[in-house]
Amino acid sequence: MTISATLRRRDKLADQLTWFANRNTLGLPEDRRHKRVELRNPRSMLTLPDGNTIECRVVDVSLSGAAVATKAKLPLGSPVTLGRTPARVVRHLDIGFALEFSRLQSPDTLERDVSVD
Repeated sequence: MTISATLRRRDKLADQLTWFANRNTLGLPEDRRHKRVELRNPRSMLTLPDGNTIECRVVDVSLSGAAVATKAKLPLGSPVTLGRTPARVVRHLDIGFALEFSRLQSPDTLERDVSVD
């Protein structure tokens, strides 16, 4: 494999690979932008651009995104709304997929905005 990148980008990649290779051995915490939390009410609804909805369970959520469990399979980059929060699919998981919110969420309204009653 050949990597064509700036020196700064190559150094950053080397740092990430070193962290990834050593994180379990050294007991390092996950390198996340925002702390993940579980919701009191994990039930939610995904709304697609065409208005169709999909029931889901929020596995965990942060100010910048969420992991949802659902049988639906959506392509990477697909725009969705989780509860009232616009997002896009950024990663597939065994149980569903990960979402990145369109904007950083407020800790005070996060649960209200992603859950449904």
